[in-house]
Amino acid sequence: MRKASQEQEKTASAHLNELVEAMTDRITQLESELERLRPTEDAAKATSTEDLSGLSVEELQEKFAKLERDYEAINKELPALEKSYRKAMGIAHKKVMDFTALEERVAILTAEKSKADQKYFAARKDMDIRIAEIRTLRGQNSKSSEIISQLKDVETQHRALITTLEKQIADLKQSNTTIVTESKKLESLSSEATRRADSVKSQIEKLQNLVQSKDTAGRELKEKAMDKEQEVEKLKVRLDKVSSERDKWKTKCQSNSTEEEEMLRNLVLCSVCRSNFKNTILKGCGHVFCNECVDNRLTNRMRKCPSCNKAFDRSDAMPAHL
Repeated sequence: MRKASQEQEKTASAHLNELVEAMTDRITQLESELERLRPTEDAAKATSTEDLSGLSVEELQEKFAKLERDYEAINKELPALEKSYRKAMGIAHKKVMDFTALEERVAILTAEKSKADQKYFAARKDMDIRIAEIRTLRGQNSKSSEIISQLKDVETQHRALITTLEKQIADLKQSNTTIVTESKKLESLSSEATRRADSVKSQIEKLQNLVQSKDTAGRELKEKAMDKEQEVEKLKVRLDKVSSERDKWKTKCQSNSTEEEEMLRNLVLCSVCRSNFKNTILKGCGHVFCNECVDNRLTNRMRKCPSCNKAFDRSDAMPAHL
């Protein structure tokens, strides 16, 4: 394409140069014709109203000389005119030939264009077919890509599963090794346990003998405890009698009160409630109160002696016999 445009530019430049040369020749011809015709016009103006018959010999000679000069000028102009004419004819003939060649070229190009159009439409049709095939292939490619991605995911899952199974196998092997080791340890421990069991059996026999002896001692202690309980029952009966006598004496004291009796009464009555007799002593400090006041203080968590504020517990309270 670029080469054809360069050739066209060269051809146009050559035609332009030929036209410039023809124009230069034509200008030269016109200049000589102007020089030739300029005095003739003056003479025509001068002799337009005169009659040639009335001219003198000198004027005729002068006119003849002028005609000879014009003839020579015309003879000089003829080669340039002929040259310019030939150039013009050559250029015109060349133009005609170029135009004919151009028409042939146009016809060839038109035929080539029709062929190119046919090829273009055929190529376009083929391109549409190829585009449809490409779309189909792209769809198939996308489906294949999806299948490949799914297969890759499945492969990844299988690899992960294989890795997990390998880890489990390794763990099982290690567990098996550990179990074998522990089994050996258990066998040794079992033999040791058997040995210890034998020794324990002998110890159990000894302990059974000891238990039998302890049972005998326990029976004796139970018998002693039963005896003590009987004594306690007797003491309770005695305490009831003493309490009834105390109430009687209390009534008597209240009916016949003297200063000495009042002093003795204050000495015998509980210093907290002033109503019950002192019958419970605190081992920690030795102060005596009634059992109701002591129980109330233990129940209310006021576990300090009312007289000296020394702490006491239920085990520190014991009955007192006045």
